[in-house]
Amino acid sequence: MTLRYRVTNNIGAAVTRLRYRIVDISTAIQPAGPRADLRALSSSSAPVGPVGDAVTCATNPPPPSNQTAPCTVTVTATTLEQTPTQSNGGGYNSTLSSGTITTITPLANGNSILINFKLGVEKTGTFRFYIIVEALP
Repeated sequence: MTLRYRVTNNIGAAVTRLRYRIVDISTAIQPAGPRADLRALSSSSAPVGPVGDAVTCATNPPPPSNQTAPCTVTVTATTLEQTPTQSNGGGYNSTLSSGTITTITPLANGNSILINFKLGVEKTGTFRFYIIVEALP
């Protein structure tokens, strides 16, 4: 399963590192019932389209992109950091990072990045996936 999000830098300075910490996810430790078993995995960058949102088209890649809706945008990869102790991928408290945001290529204030999360589905059902975005200036 892939989930795509836009993260916008509104901290007032350039961001040199983005990390996404999983604070809640439907995984193997669940009560009986129709709950999913998901694991965070490293993803890859991919083109996505057609996108009908004018703001997404106008701001990705960073301005001036001059794209109008519908358009095709690229969602960037996330990397599962440190081999998790879970054998099938990341679970609670795992972190993923955006390798394209670095001290050499920071995310400028007001700009956004489109993120591609990849989740391995071990068992289908209802699910939760909550993250906290951690940013370093």
